[in-house]
Amino acid sequence: MTDSDNVDRAAEIGPVAVETRIKRRVVLAWGLWDWGSSAYSAVITSFVFGPYIVCLKKPFGWYRLDTSDPDVTRWKVNRITRQIGVASPLAWAIVDGDAAIVDVSGEIFALTTVSEQLDVRPRSLSEESLFSPWIRENTNAAQYDKIQAIYYAAKRQGWIAIAGGGATTNTYRIKTDMAAGVVKFAFSDVVECQSLWLRKDANNIPRPIAGDAHGMIRLLDQEARIHDAAGYQAEFQTPHSDLSYVSAELATKRKNGQFLELVYEPKGDWDTSVDILWDGQLKQTVAYNMGGSRAVLGITTTLDVDFILGGDEVKSIRHRIVGSGRRFSMVVRNSGAGQDFSISKAYLHFTAGDERGR
Repeated sequence: MTDSDNVDRAAEIGPVAVETRIKRRVVLAWGLWDWGSSAYSAVITSFVFGPYIVCLKKPFGWYRLDTSDPDVTRWKVNRITRQIGVASPLAWAIVDGDAAIVDVSGEIFALTTVSEQLDVRPRSLSEESLFSPWIRENTNAAQYDKIQAIYYAAKRQGWIAIAGGGATTNTYRIKTDMAAGVVKFAFSDVVECQSLWLRKDANNIPRPIAGDAHGMIRLLDQEARIHDAAGYQAEFQTPHSDLSYVSAELATKRKNGQFLELVYEPKGDWDTSVDILWDGQLKQTVAYNMGGSRAVLGITTTLDVDFILGGDEVKSIRHRIVGSGRRFSMVVRNSGAGQDFSISKAYLHFTAGDERGR
């Protein structure tokens, strides 16, 4: 029997009689998908999350449809929240078992399982990480309906393509790094990401790809750190800290800088610049070399010897710094073609006020 025969036979059978009375909650479940009934609020996307189908509405409303019962007439709908919505149909990604979702306000939320009964609740990742002000000040809320998100499993990162302030296309990539168990945010404006997806590389590892508004497609996160055959700026800055997390009494004391020590993985024989800021003012720029075939770790034992590590291990190096103030911050940057840096820790050596300790 051909496929066309199947179609004809199905047409001959006609409607199937249904004797079971559909329960009200089932009608409600599928009523969530009534696209045309409300211009104000409608489901625009859904995804599977454990035993649930999570339905997200714009501008407000998250719902879960419990599909754990094999009897479809016993499926249940529960509201997760009515205060949060979703910015666009593609503004979500499953990240390490949680669901990362961008709200219509630009806030980045996580939908998390919080109990053995699979209770799910939202929490704001951007608010917890103090990243929300940056989103509000540097992105275009009028273009949030173009937001796209993916999960880059090889790096355990969630990537979000979003329009920068005044832009009409997705000029920023926000990276949500959860690899260390602590959420960290970073952003890039090097490549426009009007579309964002994953494609397997030669080693069968899904890697991110972006397409811009002009049809240009680019491979992202490549070994060669270049863009259009040229280098580009990579930069991060630490918060302006009064170091009160070390000791509460340091909050009101002036710190006198002595040394700044970086712990990093050697990448090559090039320099990375570090700007030293005291109370928001640039006082000094120090160059740290990212190479070294032999690395002096700078740890002194009771035997008064230094640990020597190979070039493929971590390296620690410190330079003298100048300046003083209540709050310290550093800006680390490099713009060389094909140059990279990987810094894991920074140690600030200082004296507090008139004290000799640090």
